[in-house]
Amino acid sequence: MWVDLGLTIRNAQVAIAGKVIQAVTKEAMAGAVVEMIQMPAKFARVLQLKALQVGDPWVGMKERGDRRIAQADGSFFFTDLPVGEYIIRASIPNSSTRYNAVEQTYQVTRNETSEVQAAIGDLAIPPTGLQGKVFAKKKGVAFAKIKLLGSKESTITDQTGAYRFTGLEASGGEMTQSMFQISSPDHSTQQQSVILQQGVMSNIDFSFE
Repeated sequence: MWVDLGLTIRNAQVAIAGKVIQAVTKEAMAGAVVEMIQMPAKFARVLQLKALQVGDPWVGMKERGDRRIAQADGSFFFTDLPVGEYIIRASIPNSSTRYNAVEQTYQVTRNETSEVQAAIGDLAIPPTGLQGKVFAKKKGVAFAKIKLLGSKESTITDQTGAYRFTGLEASGGEMTQSMFQISSPDHSTQQQSVILQQGVMSNIDFSFE
């Protein structure tokens, strides 16, 4: 016998969604922390009540109403949010100075039938790194190796001599510049120091003398 208890199941409504990507390569940044740093007062009160209910573990929760972890494809979403303006920040945990955090504003609205209109937008995380070309006698050098000394990190130029080197540790300043070694079978190995700024792609050309 079927008994109608008057209960309904409501699907969660996606209010904010997008992907976290690397700003230069456009690759998905799985594991990025996506969190609200500004929200409508109504939702802030909801979170305060949740925090009281959960207690001390609330602070260390990986995912909660105002925090998400980007999936393998970089995607994230927040559901059932009040209308209003939200500022979302994405950052890469334990990445030191290899990336900068990025922030973006999302506006959640409702249509004439009170359905949530999802705010969609990607978060592009700026990497620390450098890009440019390797030359010899004003011609690009293909397959030249560029290595960051003191590390295992290196990259290779393409057939035109162009290269792109991302996700590097920022320099500690002028007194601790990053040193790069440029090598090729047909040329003498060169070294050059570069100041790398966090979250900035420096345009640097190297030349074999």
